[in-house]
Amino acid sequence: GIVFQEDAYGKDAAEYMQGLAQAARLNVVSVVSAPLKAIDLTAQATKLRNEKPDIILLQVNSVGLGAAFARAARQVGLEAPMWSSMGLGQAAFIEAAAGAADGIRMVILGNWDDPSPQQAELGELLKKAGKKPTGFAELLSTNGLLAIVEAAKKIKGPVTGEAIRGQLEQLCPLKTYADGQLCYSKDDHDGWGAETLTSVEVKNGKFVRR
Repeated sequence: GIVFQEDAYGKDAAEYMQGLAQAARLNVVSVVSAPLKAIDLTAQATKLRNEKPDIILLQVNSVGLGAAFARAARQVGLEAPMWSSMGLGQAAFIEAAAGAADGIRMVILGNWDDPSPQQAELGELLKKAGKKPTGFAELLSTNGLLAIVEAAKKIKGPVTGEAIRGQLEQLCPLKTYADGQLCYSKDDHDGWGAETLTSVEVKNGKFVRR
């Protein structure tokens, strides 16, 4: 079963997942959706429960919407294993789900409940600055800043957007606060490998490595 948020991101992702399922000869028994501001997803959870899927893919990156579905699933007795998108890998999701997030699995960028040495170092810097790290945004923004600064250092002449891009496309490797190393190229503007991601499951209100 698939749950997606009703915007371009959710719709495109749901269609992509259905294509992957078809290629893998998996049967998608039900696809449901909800607006980003929805707070009651009982109908969607009930529909999925009645279709009896073996697994549910929760393609939602809105904390409020993801938490609303988790609560509804618990309320109607939807017990199929659930995998969510990276966007819910935040403490705010667990808090908003009010105990209903336990058992949900996801692949996330970093894990503040069990940080790697590099991430722990960033956590200490943030805490000293009076900030409590709670999700992936701290890693994304900090790593992005490190990359831009390093690229700017290599520019000879005016620091323009084009010049920064040219240097970023040659920036490899670069150690950041995430696991693994950043490595950009002309063909790879993402820059991260599989070692940067962490597979987790929510247990007792925390993200636990799997």
